[in-house]
Amino acid sequence: MLKEMGMKALQLEMTDRVCRMEYSVFEHSALIERVTGVSAENQKNRSRWNEAFTKFCNAWNICMRWSILVNRNFFGPYFTSMGHAVYSEGGTDFNTNVHALFEDEDAVFSFDPYETLPYLEEDR
Repeated sequence: MLKEMGMKALQLEMTDRVCRMEYSVFEHSALIERVTGVSAENQKNRSRWNEAFTKFCNAWNICMRWSILVNRNFFGPYFTSMGHAVYSEGGTDFNTNVHALFEDEDAVFSFDPYETLPYLEEDR
């Protein structure tokens, strides 16, 4: 039922309630353990993680999980950093590095990702 509700939301169809989407709650093993009863240690086992994931989604009525497969490593040196506050367990995501890729609007508009980024293999 949750998957169907998530698909309806993506297709802009009405549902009985607002579809709940989560972005990063699954990085918090202590919260998952508290909600599901599956210990953080057991979550390292793939089948136990799948069990915990399903239980958590059902308990919190999560219809969709948002994630992207492209991170800044994909872009090499061509990324902007705004820094990051502590969010992940243990503060592993804290980052005080702040820098901009472009210094002005002209640099933005003259940037050609097809010429600059070495990883793009699509035809223009």
